[in-house]
Amino acid sequence: MTSKDEILDAMRQATADVLRTFGPLTAAQLDCRVHQEEGGWTAKEVLAHLAAGGVTYERMLQRLVDGQPIFGQVGSLHDRNHQMVAAYVEKDKDDLLAAFQAGQAALAAKVQALSDDLLASVVALSPDRQMPMADLLLMIGGKHASGHAQEVEQALAAPTVP
Repeated sequence: MTSKDEILDAMRQATADVLRTFGPLTAAQLDCRVHQEEGGWTAKEVLAHLAAGGVTYERMLQRLVDGQPIFGQVGSLHDRNHQMVAAYVEKDKDDLLAAFQAGQAALAAKVQALSDDLLASVVALSPDRQMPMADLLLMIGGKHASGHAQEVEQALAAPTVP
């Protein structure tokens, strides 16, 4: 099982990755499309998604602790993500980074308070996919944000097609 220290270390790394990636970006860079498919997000929309994570993860963790379905009645996760991005995208970069940091700090405090038994409990992500809560927290609190930071770095480093 993933340990509490591993989760918290991954969260610290994710916070550093996001600050390092998004902190120096200009307005023009934030407007660059990261996901090329139709309706794909810009770098700023990715940052808005990460900033909204604190609210999403707070609700998700409370549902898990209460033994409720992880996503509740949100429709698709895709739709929920787009709703949250729309609610945050008009904020400026500094406010988005502050919201992301606050969300990470709140989630870290919750993780710190969880018992080992609860961390070891298995949660259903869907009818056919389950994982230990600790692994889910490692993914959402750490790997998720680090992965988005990396994809933004790669998109901004890619040559533009004429």
